[in-house]
Amino acid sequence: MIEVQQERQRVPAVPRRLGPGIALGAAAGPAVFTLTWLVLGFVSRGYTAWGVYVPYSPIHQGVSGLGLGETAPYMNAAFIVNGLLTLAGIAAIFAGIPELGRTARRVCIAMLALPAIGSIVDGIFTLESFWLHNLGFALVLSTAAGFPVVGFVLRRLPAWRQLGTALIAVLHELHAHGRRRHHRHRRHHRAPSDPRNPGLVRRPRLDIHKESQPMTNVRAGGRRGSSDRICPGDG
Repeated sequence: MIEVQQERQRVPAVPRRLGPGIALGAAAGPAVFTLTWLVLGFVSRGYTAWGVYVPYSPIHQGVSGLGLGETAPYMNAAFIVNGLLTLAGIAAIFAGIPELGRTARRVCIAMLALPAIGSIVDGIFTLESFWLHNLGFALVLSTAAGFPVVGFVLRRLPAWRQLGTALIAVLHELHAHGRRRHHRHRRHHRAPSDPRNPGLVRRPRLDIHKESQPMTNVRAGGRRGSSDRICPGDG
């Protein structure tokens, strides 16, 4: 009896699964948020920030502007619901992976929970609460660090290796896209390229041929005059 109890203590505890329905919150939260953003973006007539009326455009302005004005209750609610559903979904997903150790599970949940917490912060503190709203936005941007960390952890598990590789590839693709935009921006502000060879940049140069022509004539005329000049001893 004592040996059986010792064997039970040696077996690591398997985390209790929270259910597949809760795990779907990781996808339902961003879906609800995106749908709310699209609908309110075309419905909004504008908002007032710091006493100044600003017409809203879903193309030229960010989503934070919808948190002010007539659309504020709906957009801020979408921020908070997105964060809560994402938190519940992340916890359910990693609780259902028994191969993960306790430390690895906590690290993965913490890294992916930061963007969800940032969404809740942005829903509570609107754009007029400038610093706190930007703090929430910074937490949302922590996805750039969370994806590769979780990806490297999941790649150690054979059943989750493809998902881990995909998370790392997403960050790599975002980095490559940013570099391509940076290079296009630099080429746009450089000198025009040579049409005969698009890879070469034509440097601006002065057309000195016409300007140097009178000097050439003067020099030639000076030589001609010196050759035709009559010396005192001649003739």
